[in-house]
Amino acid sequence: MEVLEEWWKTSLAKDIHNSLRAKEEQQTEYHAQSPQINLRRYLVDWLAIISDPTNLHLCTTALHLAVALLDRFMDKFDVEESQLHLVALSCLLVAAKFEERDINIPEISRLNKYVDYSYKWQDFLQMELLLLDFFSWNVCIPTSAHFLEYYIQESIDHVFVFFNPSLVAASCIASARICLQLSPTWTKTLTKFTKYTWNHIAPCIEVMLQAHDADEKACNRKSSVVPSHNGFNRGYAMTRKT
Repeated sequence: MEVLEEWWKTSLAKDIHNSLRAKEEQQTEYHAQSPQINLRRYLVDWLAIISDPTNLHLCTTALHLAVALLDRFMDKFDVEESQLHLVALSCLLVAAKFEERDINIPEISRLNKYVDYSYKWQDFLQMELLLLDFFSWNVCIPTSAHFLEYYIQESIDHVFVFFNPSLVAASCIASARICLQLSPTWTKTLTKFTKYTWNHIAPCIEVMLQAHDADEKACNRKSSVVPSHNGFNRGYAMTRKT
């Protein structure tokens, strides 16, 4: 099958983009109220390491979808620390099944290796079913990665969950252009292509650049101790918040 050199200009690509834009407007509101929100950054970084080319070699959209599933699940449940790694890995498994080709979907045994085989095969199946039931089997959640691949032809802190994924993707492009001192930062073509004006993306860009500055400062400090799954107690107690 021949791959189009400018696939993003096809009517099919535009239809998919418009469908994703409509889909993101239907997402449930995110409250950032998980009792374990302080561990969210660690879990996301951990999933990113697991997904990279030296490990599972999952596509970017699979990783971003896994994080989106994790965010929204944790936002509604009080998850015991003993289950956080299981929830994160199960989100990654569901996302991989949705985004990847069959041959790239990781086996449960391989995922379990990253937690020193702390869970049973049945634990993964039970958690996967719990996730699918929670999302009513609808895991088509647009993320920034889905839009970025489309937008970048013309041109992941929990706070960004409050912005629409397409807006975050557009802001990434603008922020990168700011860092590279490209002028103008936001062109007329980008405005037309993304349907976002500078006023739309400016608030997200400000947050993004502040996060970048904070990360640079953090790199100059000693790394804080991250929680180890070996210290987690096993169990399935999990309470959904109302």
